[in-house]
Amino acid sequence: MRVDFPGKNSNWLADPSEMELAPAGSGAFSVGARVRVKPSVSSPKYGWGSVSAGDVGTVKSVESDSRMRVDFPGKNSNWLADPSEMELAPAGSGAFSVGARVRVKPSVSSPKYGWGSVSAGDVGTVKSVESDSRMRVDFPGKNSNWLADPSEMELAPAGSGAFSVVGCRVRRRPSSDVGTIVSSPKYGPVDGVGLGVVRATWHCEVR
Repeated sequence: MRVDFPGKNSNWLADPSEMELAPAGSGAFSVGARVRVKPSVSSPKYGWGSVSAGDVGTVKSVESDSRMRVDFPGKNSNWLADPSEMELAPAGSGAFSVGARVRVKPSVSSPKYGWGSVSAGDVGTVKSVESDSRMRVDFPGKNSNWLADPSEMELAPAGSGAFSVVGCRVRRRPSSDVGTIVSSPKYGPVDGVGLGVVRATWHCEVR
């Protein structure tokens, strides 16, 4: 995958086995992050508009002064936010959004629309959410347009599945043996440790 480490390398080539998802709350907000206004904020700097406290949205863009544009589905698709008033939404909060990494709930043995080539435990990415809340999910290498009933789905735990979402925030993986950052990445070093944002991924068949 290609990773953007702001101010260091905007197109760093990474081996997924050497990477991990960045812990929730680390680093700056990135495009694709699911966010909400902090509970301590009663009057956002740029106003509520049609958005309400507790609503969960998706970051659409981050401006040069760090202000963000957030998409709150069905309310405001371009809400202006002050980052000091925002926080990452807890796992499982809010509706499923395009780009979210999901899986079928362990309690579901027979999905409403069938398994097809998908298997229990597979992690996919939400491609679209239809007007009746049904979702289309991309399970790489299995089904790129799987139809899902949202009541049967859940957000995938952090770190599960492949790095399939462009925009997810990552860092180099610590060595399990010595507890230090990978010192010799397969495709060369990037200055410092820091956090990066996935720009592109490839699906490869292992032979």
